[in-house]
Amino acid sequence: TIILQADISSAQEDLARSVLEGIEQEIKKSLPENIKLISGATQTQIKNVSTSAKAGDAGAKFKASATIQVKALIFDDFLIRDTVRKRFAPRNDGGLAIPTFDISYNLVEASFDKKELTILVKGSENVSASIDGVGLKRALMGKDEEGVKKQILSLAGVLEAKVSFWPFWVRRMPRNLDRINIQIN
Repeated sequence: TIILQADISSAQEDLARSVLEGIEQEIKKSLPENIKLISGATQTQIKNVSTSAKAGDAGAKFKASATIQVKALIFDDFLIRDTVRKRFAPRNDGGLAIPTFDISYNLVEASFDKKELTILVKGSENVSASIDGVGLKRALMGKDEEGVKKQILSLAGVLEAKVSFWPFWVRRMPRNLDRINIQIN
């Protein structure tokens, strides 16, 4: 069996393709947890591909190796999260708190010459409020439907309130705390 130039070219292409396909994942695995690499923020260049055989050599097998240069633009996720946390710090308006927020990144532009990465940062926050159930029950005692709605809508972070009395002939909240049930969704 003789090794053809087409065999060598095919092996070089297969080697380069297989290395390039997994390079981003390998870089991500090697980075610390707070350092992020987003897809498209790498630049790869094949510097040298060599084979252990030349076209026309006898044999059925040969080895191929490649030297690949990889440039990656990375950023510190912790610094971005800290900046967002400071910028959108929870305000203490009526017990509102922001316990968690989610951030995602999308590549806008990667300039390897300038060593700059432009990303779009998207985020959502999960806002919660602590409600004093007993205090709310006391405030609602004896109120009619409209009074109950006004009281509930006055709480920080409440956008809508649905009030229902049972049985149908009841028109006011009970004056007994044990008979008032509050359900928060």
